[in-house]
Amino acid sequence: DRDVTGVQTCALPILGWEAVFYITGGITIFWFFLWAIMCFGSPYEHPTISEVEFNYIKTKIGDSMANKERIPTPWRDILRSPRVWAILITHPCCTWGHYTMLIEIPSFLKSALHFDMKNNAWISAAPHLLSWFISLALIYIGDALVARGLVTTTTVRKINMTFAMWVSAAMSIGVAYSGCNYVVTVFLLTLAVGFIGGVYGGVLCNHIDIAPNFAGVLLGMSNTLARSEERRVGKECRSR
Repeated sequence: DRDVTGVQTCALPILGWEAVFYITGGITIFWFFLWAIMCFGSPYEHPTISEVEFNYIKTKIGDSMANKERIPTPWRDILRSPRVWAILITHPCCTWGHYTMLIEIPSFLKSALHFDMKNNAWISAAPHLLSWFISLALIYIGDALVARGLVTTTTVRKINMTFAMWVSAAMSIGVAYSGCNYVVTVFLLTLAVGFIGGVYGGVLCNHIDIAPNFAGVLLGMSNTLARSEERRVGKECRSR
C-alpha cells in the first residue's frame, strides 16, 4: 500500500487529488480478478502448477496440505507462546512507525522545510519507492544466504528487523539533529522510511515460520492490533 502511495503522490500534480482514489481502487479491482483466477486452496487443487513448484512447496510445508480434516486451533498454546507475543508486539510497533512516517513526512517537509509538495511530489514518493526496493533486496539476499547454508532463517529474520526498526530509528533521530539542512533531512527521512521495508522479510514472515497450519489465525491476530494502531495514529494526526 505504501508503494502505491508513492506513485499516487507523483500523479497528483498531473491527475489531481482524485487520482489517489482512482489508482487505489483500480489496482484493487485488478488484483481481485487476478486473485480469483489464479489462487487455489492448496497446490493439490491448482490446475497449472509446475512439478518443480509443487515439489518445492511440498518439501517446505509437507503433506499436511493434502489432509482435508480441519485441525483444531490450539488457542491455549498460541496464547502461551512467547514467540506469538513477540509477533503481537512487533507488528503493531512497525505499523506505528510506518504510518507515523507516512502521515507526518509531507507535513514536516511543508511546515519545517517549506517545501511545495505539489511541485516536489518525488520527494514524498522517494522514501516509499526506496522501501519497496530495499524490501525486495533484503528478501532476495536473505534467501540466497539461507540456500547456501551461511545463515539460518531466524538470523535472516533478525537482520531484516534490525534494518526495519533500529536503523530506521537511528535515521529518524538523525533528522532531529539535521537542523534546516534540507538535503541531509530529506536523505535521512528517505532512509528511515526505506529501511522499514525490512518488515517484509522479518515479522511479516514469522507467522508461517512458527505455525504454518495456523499462520492465518496468527496474522489475523497481529494484523488486528496493527490496523488498530494505524487508526489511532491517523486519529491523533487529524486532531492536531
